[in-house]
Amino acid sequence: MGTRSRTYSAIYYHFIWATKHRRQILEPDIEEFVRIAITNKGEELGIEIIELNGTLDHVHVLVKSSPLLSPSEIAKFLKGSTSYYVNHVNLRDDPTRRLYWQDGYGVITVSSTGVAKVRSYIGNQKKHHADRSVVGEWEILGID
Repeated sequence: MGTRSRTYSAIYYHFIWATKHRRQILEPDIEEFVRIAITNKGEELGIEIIELNGTLDHVHVLVKSSPLLSPSEIAKFLKGSTSYYVNHVNLRDDPTRRLYWQDGYGVITVSSTGVAKVRSYIGNQKKHHADRSVVGEWEILGID
């Protein structure tokens, strides 16, 4: 009875969500505000933001989470904190540039062996979309 058991978890989620009406608002300055907000909220929640990237109208976020948070809680907290931070802190004096997210999100579980592949995919979002070579979910997951 002298040793204590410890819990180990490695739970990875790949989240995708879009701006409301797919409005192309995630310009470099707003994208940076989103990055800061997601990173800060991740630290607050105790989740690791492994990769974060997107295009003008959507974001991808790869996280390592604890079993204490459900995917729906993570999405709610990350989406809510970013829109609040951008609209009420960074752009409070510019009502023409408001960030709103669409309802809902996509989430895919990722195995620990698939993290590097998904991280690369997310890191190359702008190139994929510029080349119109967006990779399907089956390719991200290595399914033929």
